[in-house]
Amino acid sequence: MPLRVRWAECDPQGVVFNATYLAYCDHALTEYFRAIGVPYREYVAAGHDMVLVTTTVDYHAPARPDDDLTILCRIGDFGDTSWSMWVVARNGDTRVMSARSRYVTVDGAGRKRTTPDLLRDAVARFEAGQPPDGRGVIASQRVDAPSPKSS
Repeated sequence: MPLRVRWAECDPQGVVFNATYLAYCDHALTEYFRAIGVPYREYVAAGHDMVLVTTTVDYHAPARPDDDLTILCRIGDFGDTSWSMWVVARNGDTRVMSARSRYVTVDGAGRKRTTPDLLRDAVARFEAGQPPDGRGVIASQRVDAPSPKSS
Protein backbone atom coordinates (compact mmCIF):
# COMPACT_ATOMS: atom_id res chain seq x y z
CA MET A 1 0.00 0.00 0.00
CA PRO A 2 1.61 3.29 -1.01
CA LEU A 3 1.56 6.06 1.57
CA ARG A 4 3.09 9.52 1.42
CA VAL A 5 4.22 10.89 4.78
CA ARG A 6 2.35 14.08 5.70
CA TRP A 7 3.80 16.88 7.81
CA ALA A 8 1.14 16.37 10.49
CA GLU A 9 2.41 12.82 11.07
CA CYS A 10 5.86 14.04 12.10
CA ASP A 11 7.26 15.15 15.43
CA PRO A 12 9.43 18.22 16.18
CA GLN A 13 12.50 16.21 15.09
CA GLY A 14 11.05 16.12 11.57
CA VAL A 15 10.49 12.35 11.47
CA VAL A 16 7.33 10.25 11.59
CA PHE A 17 6.14 10.20 15.21
CA ASN A 18 6.42 6.67 16.61
CA ALA A 19 2.70 6.27 17.42
CA THR A 20 1.80 7.22 13.84
CA TYR A 21 3.10 3.84 12.71
CA LEU A 22 0.26 2.18 14.63
CA ALA A 23 -2.21 4.13 12.48
CA TYR A 24 -0.28 2.96 9.40
CA CYS A 25 -0.64 -0.64 10.66
CA ASP A 26 -4.37 -0.20 11.13
CA HIS A 27 -4.71 1.27 7.64
CA ALA A 28 -2.72 -1.65 6.21
CA LEU A 29 -5.00 -4.17 7.95
CA THR A 30 -8.08 -2.48 6.49
CA GLU A 31 -6.56 -2.60 3.01
CA TYR A 32 -5.49 -6.23 3.47
CA PHE A 33 -9.08 -7.21 4.36
CA ARG A 34 -10.25 -5.41 1.22
CA ALA A 35 -7.55 -7.14 -0.88
CA ILE A 36 -8.62 -10.62 0.29
CA GLY A 37 -12.25 -9.86 -0.54
CA VAL A 38 -13.53 -9.41 3.02
CA PRO A 39 -14.06 -5.67 3.57
CA TYR A 40 -14.12 -4.89 7.29
CA ARG A 41 -17.72 -3.61 7.23
CA GLU A 42 -18.90 -6.89 5.70
CA TYR A 43 -16.91 -8.88 8.27
CA VAL A 44 -18.62 -6.97 11.10
CA ALA A 45 -22.03 -7.23 9.40
CA ALA A 46 -21.55 -11.03 9.38
CA GLY A 47 -21.29 -10.91 13.21
CA HIS A 48 -17.49 -10.98 13.56
CA ASP A 49 -15.01 -8.46 14.88
CA MET A 50 -11.50 -8.34 16.31
CA VAL A 51 -9.68 -6.75 19.19
CA LEU A 52 -6.00 -5.96 19.32
CA VAL A 53 -4.19 -7.79 22.11
CA THR A 54 -0.56 -6.79 21.56
CA THR A 55 1.73 -5.04 19.10
CA THR A 56 5.50 -4.98 19.01
CA VAL A 57 7.11 -2.32 16.82
CA ASP A 58 10.73 -2.09 15.75
CA TYR A 59 12.02 1.15 14.26
CA HIS A 60 14.83 0.71 11.71
CA ALA A 61 15.25 4.10 9.99
CA PRO A 62 13.51 7.49 10.01
CA ALA A 63 10.81 8.50 7.58
CA ARG A 64 10.34 12.20 6.85
CA PRO A 65 7.66 14.45 5.36
CA ASP A 66 6.92 13.76 1.71
CA ASP A 67 8.68 10.35 1.76
CA ASP A 68 6.85 7.78 -0.33
CA LEU A 69 6.50 4.69 1.83
CA THR A 70 5.22 1.26 0.92
CA ILE A 71 3.31 -0.41 3.74
CA LEU A 72 3.24 -4.21 3.49
CA CYS A 73 0.88 -6.42 5.44
CA ARG A 74 0.17 -10.11 5.85
CA ILE A 75 -1.94 -12.04 8.32
CA GLY A 76 -1.78 -15.68 9.37
CA ASP A 77 -0.60 -17.84 12.27
CA PHE A 78 -4.20 -18.68 13.14
CA GLY A 79 -5.02 -20.14 16.52
CA ASP A 80 -8.57 -21.09 17.49
CA THR A 81 -9.60 -17.53 18.37
CA SER A 82 -6.54 -15.45 17.47
CA TRP A 83 -4.28 -14.56 14.54
CA SER A 84 -1.24 -12.44 13.79
CA MET A 85 -0.54 -9.52 11.49
CA TRP A 86 2.91 -8.51 10.23
CA VAL A 87 3.54 -5.05 8.82
CA VAL A 88 6.66 -3.62 7.24
CA ALA A 89 7.09 0.01 6.14
CA ARG A 90 9.70 0.63 3.46
CA ASN A 91 11.10 3.80 1.96
CA GLY A 92 12.43 2.47 -1.33
CA ASP A 93 14.79 -0.37 -0.38
CA THR A 94 15.14 0.83 3.22
CA ARG A 95 13.12 -0.88 5.92
CA VAL A 96 11.75 1.89 8.15
CA MET A 97 9.56 -0.06 10.58
CA SER A 98 8.37 -3.59 11.25
CA ALA A 99 5.56 -4.65 13.54
CA ARG A 100 3.80 -7.78 14.72
CA SER A 101 0.32 -7.67 16.20
CA ARG A 102 -1.92 -10.34 17.70
CA TYR A 103 -5.69 -10.06 17.41
CA VAL A 104 -8.51 -12.01 19.05
CA THR A 105 -11.76 -12.67 17.24
CA VAL A 106 -14.89 -11.51 19.08
CA ASP A 107 -18.59 -11.31 18.38
CA GLY A 108 -20.64 -8.11 18.30
CA ALA A 109 -20.87 -8.10 22.11
CA GLY A 110 -17.09 -8.39 22.49
CA ARG A 111 -17.10 -12.07 23.52
CA LYS A 112 -14.20 -14.22 22.29
CA ARG A 113 -15.14 -16.56 19.44
CA THR A 114 -13.53 -18.94 17.04
CA THR A 115 -12.04 -17.14 14.06
CA PRO A 116 -14.52 -17.77 11.24
CA ASP A 117 -13.76 -19.79 8.14
CA LEU A 118 -14.78 -16.68 6.19
CA LEU A 119 -11.49 -15.06 7.24
CA ARG A 120 -9.33 -18.19 7.34
CA ASP A 121 -10.41 -19.27 3.84
CA ALA A 122 -10.01 -15.79 2.32
CA VAL A 123 -6.48 -15.49 3.75
CA ALA A 124 -5.56 -19.00 2.58
CA ARG A 125 -6.76 -18.27 -0.97
CA PHE A 126 -4.97 -14.93 -1.07
CA GLU A 127 -1.71 -16.21 0.40
CA ALA A 128 -1.78 -19.33 -1.83
CA GLY A 129 -1.42 -16.95 -4.76
CA GLN A 130 1.89 -15.79 -3.30
CA PRO A 131 5.21 -17.15 -4.53
CA PRO A 132 6.77 -19.46 -1.92
CA ASP A 133 9.77 -17.15 -1.42
CA GLY A 134 7.89 -14.98 1.12
CA ARG A 135 7.07 -12.10 -1.20
CA GLY A 136 3.62 -10.59 -0.84
CA VAL A 137 1.14 -9.17 -3.29
CA ILE A 138 -0.61 -6.13 -1.89
CA ALA A 139 -2.78 -3.88 -4.05
CA SER A 140 -1.59 -5.60 -7.25
CA GLN A 141 2.03 -4.77 -6.46
CA ARG A 142 4.68 -7.44 -5.86
CA VAL A 143 6.76 -6.41 -2.85
CA ASP A 144 8.87 -7.95 -0.09
CA ALA A 145 6.78 -8.93 2.90
CA PRO A 146 7.50 -10.73 6.15
CA SER A 147 7.04 -14.47 6.13
CA PRO A 148 3.96 -15.51 8.14
CA LYS A 149 6.17 -17.70 10.34
CA SER A 150 8.63 -14.92 11.28
CA SER A 151 8.24 -12.14 13.80
